[in-house]
Amino acid sequence: MKRLRLPLLYLLSFVLSIGPIAIFVAFNIDSYVSTTYEAIKLSLGGIMVAIILILKVLGKLKIPSRVVVFSFVLVLSYLLNSLIMDLCILSFLALVGEFFDLVLGIFIKREKEKHTNEKIAKQTVNQLERLMPRA
Repeated sequence: MKRLRLPLLYLLSFVLSIGPIAIFVAFNIDSYVSTTYEAIKLSLGGIMVAIILILKVLGKLKIPSRVVVFSFVLVLSYLLNSLIMDLCILSFLALVGEFFDLVLGIFIKREKEKHTNEKIAKQTVNQLERLMPRA
């Protein structure tokens, strides 16, 4: 269980970070996808956002010229227009999620330090056992 604590904390941090927004969108999904056209637009926008997030996490996101950036923002804002109407609420929920992430970050930091200290202690014990053989 000790080995799973840090990955579980990371997972919980991620879930709590996006949780408030996901819950809000889930409750209001009927208003966002009132027509098939809106559903397709929202799906395409979601796919674009997911690709950007994956590229950002992998460190492969390169910012091109401003023309490309503004074109991309225009297309993305058009596709996510129904969500942009609730931008104030969504940004507040994102702030709530970041607060949860900040609090969990403290526990993650402690767990990482604990894991590192245990690893160093094991290495020290192994080195001492090699230097001082048992009688």
